[in-house]
Amino acid sequence: MNEPLPLAAAEATCRLKGDDSGLVSFFVLTFLTSWAVWGLAFLPHFDLPFFRIPTPAGLAERFGKDAPVALLTLGAYAPTAWGIYFTRRRCGNAGLRELFARLGRVRVPVIWLVAVILLPALCNTLTAGLITWSTGRAPKFSAGYLTPQFILWVMAFGGPMNEELGWRGFALPRLLQVRSSLVASVGLGLIWALWHLPLFFVAGSAQRGGPLAAYIVIVICLSIFMTAAHLGTGGSLLVAVLFHTAGDAAAPLWRPSAPFNPLYGVLPWLFVAGTIVFCRRTVWLVRPSKYQYAQCHQIQPNA
Repeated sequence: MNEPLPLAAAEATCRLKGDDSGLVSFFVLTFLTSWAVWGLAFLPHFDLPFFRIPTPAGLAERFGKDAPVALLTLGAYAPTAWGIYFTRRRCGNAGLRELFARLGRVRVPVIWLVAVILLPALCNTLTAGLITWSTGRAPKFSAGYLTPQFILWVMAFGGPMNEELGWRGFALPRLLQVRSSLVASVGLGLIWALWHLPLFFVAGSAQRGGPLAAYIVIVICLSIFMTAAHLGTGGSLLVAVLFHTAGDAAAPLWRPSAPFNPLYGVLPWLFVAGTIVFCRRTVWLVRPSKYQYAQCHQIQPNA
């Protein structure tokens, strides 16, 4: 009993009762928690000083000066919090050790590290090129605020650590046990995008005023890429956190000076996602039983 088991086998051993994977409860509680916290921003005369703290220096281009940064951050931690909770509930301390071991999994193919760090900036630059070509007005390049302080702040509070132990830590491995990679990625991407819905109406959030349809398509494409990275790195959560950080930090690299077709922001990511699925379609379109995904995750079952 000392040999590590694949996640699928450990799940069967660690299961407390019934056959429920915990996914439905995880998604429902994540939505309810985040939306309840973010809903405070819609209360009349909501002006608690703790939630209206000024944005730290260098972050004003991403958030408004008086944005409820602490409120946004607190609500965004629901996926990670519930991911940790359900991992512990279903697989005990062994499951938690496996989860955090994946967060520190640095021995991965170098190509994935290069891709997760550079791809967001590359896609945003291609978007800027399309905007320049279509409007004749080049977006303003503004990378001066990309300091180590900004990047570390984004990683800890802007989304990556808030979310990834839930989305890619708890949910994705279990979805891949019952669905093909493509279906799991699209489904999780859609849920991930809709989870952000209240932020489209919260002043100071990164999503405020953006095109919802384009955002959903881009997030689904991001989800497909992150699943590919997940499979290619043996389930490394560090890679997911780095990619999420790079994406959030690179988002304001280019500032269009005129309205533009949101399709231009979608096209680069559609190309990336389409290429991934097309080149490995024999893996992405088959049922999970056709390949040994579970071998990516080695954890000890409860005694």
